[in-house]
Amino acid sequence: MKNILVLLLSLVANSLMADSLSYAQRVVIPSKALGDDRLLQISLPDSYSKSTRSYPVIYLLHGQWDTLPAAATLSMLESSLPEFIVVGIEGRGPELKPAGKQERSNFYQFILSELLPYVKENYRTAPYSILSGHSNAGRFTVDMWLHDGEAFNEFYAFSPSLDDAYLSKLIMAENFDANGRSPLTLTMADEGEHMLSPFQEISKKLATLPEGSFNSKHFPEESHSTTRHASLRFALSKSFAVWNPSREVKKAGLASLQAHYNGLLEKYGFTEDIPMETLQRLAASYAISEDADKQAKLQPVLNYFVKQQGHSLKPMVEIAQFLLANNYQQGGERMRASLCEMDSKIEFCGAK
Repeated sequence: MKNILVLLLSLVANSLMADSLSYAQRVVIPSKALGDDRLLQISLPDSYSKSTRSYPVIYLLHGQWDTLPAAATLSMLESSLPEFIVVGIEGRGPELKPAGKQERSNFYQFILSELLPYVKENYRTAPYSILSGHSNAGRFTVDMWLHDGEAFNEFYAFSPSLDDAYLSKLIMAENFDANGRSPLTLTMADEGEHMLSPFQEISKKLATLPEGSFNSKHFPEESHSTTRHASLRFALSKSFAVWNPSREVKKAGLASLQAHYNGLLEKYGFTEDIPMETLQRLAASYAISEDADKQAKLQPVLNYFVKQQGHSLKPMVEIAQFLLANNYQQGGERMRASLCEMDSKIEFCGAK
């Protein structure tokens, strides 16, 4: 069983290989708040054009620098995360200064009143969004979390600029109440004591928030620049710790997988299909099993694959052919019979 699943993993990985190196579309939108046009870099999931479902969105401040690293990180973690629409926002230095007690900046208004509606109107977005910022953009992110803490479902601030004490004064104030805001993730690289000390002070205070409301991590081995990858990986692993079904859930079968993905809908407000490769491996394990009860579960998996996920039978035909060619004759024939019962026009139907 172990060998067959390893071989299947290789087969599935090859079939999912990307054929394009392009990672984002350049989109320019007009802004009344800014009195100018603004460049966005938008990366859509590979499955976007092939489905009708909606996707969560991660908004990246300093998009001109951070979109590519984020796209690379998301690609590396794709097996344990939902697929994201990535929106990189061009940010210009003075725009990222904290608002303080003054009226919110034009850039701040652009994000809330123009950018979010634009993305929602033009793309299939799920009701789940993340604002992520690094360095000065990280400070801007925490500032928005302080003043509009429910504008996004999550806030990520990586090595935010803390040396001016602006954020520390607000958060460490005796009357500060952090409850009622969306979760915040705060990280710090090897930045020196002038940054590490306020980071530790803020982290200690916010650690008293309810579980899941605040995460922080110090990365002493990372520089200011390299922490973007490590920090995003850490933040996403915390936000979506329960996204990927456990081995036990997968082994329990189709009903268990359906229950898991229904639970994701309740927790996050969106879900996605059971991955095609998960259903392929599940079907193969039932096909080659010597247990009659497990063999009987093969057909429901194939039915679900086609009817509820909208897939053609071709990916399952490939698995049957793979079994037949790799000394799993009985399992391959069993799967062939089930597939041909569903569609007698499949090329290998009737041929032994």
